[in-house]
Amino acid sequence: MESGDNQASSSNGEGVLADTQVVFQCESCRSILGDATNWIAATEALEAFTLSAVTESVHIGENFCHSTQTHDAGSSYSLLTCRTCKVELGRRYITTPSHLDHLRDNFTLYVTNVTSYQLGSAGVKAVSKFKGQEPPLLLKLAERCMKLQHLIVTLNERLYNIEHCLREGNGNPIATSLHSI
Repeated sequence: MESGDNQASSSNGEGVLADTQVVFQCESCRSILGDATNWIAATEALEAFTLSAVTESVHIGENFCHSTQTHDAGSSYSLLTCRTCKVELGRRYITTPSHLDHLRDNFTLYVTNVTSYQLGSAGVKAVSKFKGQEPPLLLKLAERCMKLQHLIVTLNERLYNIEHCLREGNGNPIATSLHSI
């Protein structure tokens, strides 16, 4: 697989999406384009999703284009096309506005030109086209919520211990708080 220069270690969802085993294909010729282990994000306004790597079936255009569309205005990108059937699949952003920085140097594919299937059943199980909040993104968000919840509970316990020590006058509240963890 070709990979982008900018690999985001925590935002590509490798841990969560590795279990999902979704494969993305060209809608027109069914060439394999990539899989969910390289998932970065879904961008509803662009009707696209982004992967950190794609297969050699995806051709990266040599010419740079500049967007005038509302959501990615001012961006420059190379077109991504299918090597087999030449259908336009998406964009590889070179420059982006700050709210789309996570797309830069990755592979953004249009949901209308990509189909997918999920591995793991006796046959190939069709997966509907991604629209808005797709399952891989929801799994990633659920994992982040659990991590945040754990962090908040831990911080709350530490704060409680510090406040308790300060009220009781039991010496060093930080040492007591660290000891309780």
